[in-house]
Amino acid sequence: VSKYTLEDPTYFPEYRGKANLGSTWAPDYEQAAAVRPDAVFLYATISQSSCDEIEETLSSIDPGIRFFRFDSYRPTAYADEVRTMGALLGKEEGAERFLAFHGSVMDTVAGRIASIPADERVSVYLENWDDYKSAGNGSGYDEKIGLAGGRNIFADTAVEYPAVDPEAVISRNPDVIVKIVGAGELVFGGYGDDDPAPFEEVTRAIEDRPVWDRIDAVRDGRVHVIHSDVIGGPEYFIGVAYMAKWFYPDLFPDLDPRAVHQQYLSEFQRLDYDLEEHGAFVYPV
Repeated sequence: VSKYTLEDPTYFPEYRGKANLGSTWAPDYEQAAAVRPDAVFLYATISQSSCDEIEETLSSIDPGIRFFRFDSYRPTAYADEVRTMGALLGKEEGAERFLAFHGSVMDTVAGRIASIPADERVSVYLENWDDYKSAGNGSGYDEKIGLAGGRNIFADTAVEYPAVDPEAVISRNPDVIVKIVGAGELVFGGYGDDDPAPFEEVTRAIEDRPVWDRIDAVRDGRVHVIHSDVIGGPEYFIGVAYMAKWFYPDLFPDLDPRAVHQQYLSEFQRLDYDLEEHGAFVYPV
């Protein structure tokens, strides 16, 4: 498995002791060859050149390896990827059961925001773990903002993950700010860390940026921090539920993203993990 899987033993306890194959960006070909895999799973579109190189290199070592390419974080392809994975692993029934659960969350959100005109939707500035790095047109985060009923203020940017000018954020005056943590210099929270204090510190740091007190999101107390574990990958639908509730609290009084998250962990990940006692994923809670 990848090094990132081994670095998260709380979420992936069953992989303790497995061979560390490195990462997409720094693969360990010697280890990969030593485990003699029948199949290798790689990204479909993200880091495509690195994944192409891995496939080419491992194919030269063992032409019999089968390669499967999934992203698992792009909502438009997600259901097809789940079904394909279910077919590959002989788990078609489980895949459909999971998609029914996933669909119930996404359909609830979609149904309630459908009547909101595009120009009346909540405007959103999303920033990843790098300060002033946002989401542009075609990015997974841009898509997730839209699924939650938001209007990405940098959707007109052709670059998927653009570096933006702080002045541009101020001038576009978002209604809501969403900050992602869990990577880069903001590695805290998630399943192995129960302390919410760093989330609050990040919120205060955003609110204290020069002149940002002029932004509606800051003035109205609508700055939210979310961990990449519930928005960046296959669990993105949990993050969409959180964002929808943040964007339109009056539309979603009965939507409980934490309950959605708990059901996902207990029923589909089969983890004995109580979110009431462990983990830090969003702020404010």
